[in-house]
Amino acid sequence: MRAATNAIRTPFGQLPTNGDIILAVNGTLVGSMTELVSYLAVNTLPGDEIVLDVLRGNEALQVRVRLSARPS
Repeated sequence: MRAATNAIRTPFGQLPTNGDIILAVNGTLVGSMTELVSYLAVNTLPGDEIVLDVLRGNEALQVRVRLSARPS
């Protein structure tokens, strides 16, 4: 995964740019961070390996990720 390293200023605050965009987890489309977190909470456990479909620039990639416990 590649985190955003740049940001643009908008009327709503800073908007990160040029990072990976998560499109799906294990083949299930996610349209928001809330949908991603909900999917993970219901369908996975720490230690599970998942596959994220991401968009990096103009390239679609699949990235395997091993989950750890969510910080409290």
